[in-house]
Amino acid sequence: MRKYKLKIIRKLLVSLLFISSMAFAQKVDIQRIQLEDSTLIQGIKTFIANTIISKPIFNNEGYIEVRMIFIDEKRKYKKLKSQYKIKDQYASLKSSSIYPSYYTYINDKLVLFYSSLDFLKNNLHFSNRSKNRLLKKISPYLTKNEHIIAKDENGNIIIDDKNFRDEKYNIHGGSLLNIYNNGDFEIIEQ
Repeated sequence: MRKYKLKIIRKLLVSLLFISSMAFAQKVDIQRIQLEDSTLIQGIKTFIANTIISKPIFNNEGYIEVRMIFIDEKRKYKKLKSQYKIKDQYASLKSSSIYPSYYTYINDKLVLFYSSLDFLKNNLHFSNRSKNRLLKKISPYLTKNEHIIAKDENGNIIIDDKNFRDEKYNIHGGSLLNIYNNGDFEIIEQ
């Protein structure tokens, strides 16, 4: 079972490196993945449950960002196998310059996977079609659109936005998910 988990993580890392090498030649798509690492899935499920308790709004709104911080493929460290930064998020990526490489769904929540390798962030270019598809997938996890009208002191309309969305961007917080070689995991609140 451990060899199988290591194989999946290795495939994910190799595919990230492969995509980064293709970035110079063409734009790539953000891909849906099926996670095989049961410990990672269980850690994300636990994070979702804890976040719903601490932030009841997360039950109806929000999605999850996961960033790989550390992975020990050669098992140099006896205990820690991998580490991820997990954060609940409530804002659209429309104005963002950084998009995730992968996404999936866990417990009916959208989960976005970002690479924490700096050279990938700078060199990986996603197609506009792929970005727009992801924005549509994120939309149901955000607040509903409202029609707002703002007027100046003379009564003139200065803002007429039919698609206004009150977005909240989570800058701080989140958790560290440590996955150990024995299959255990630990969530550390930040």
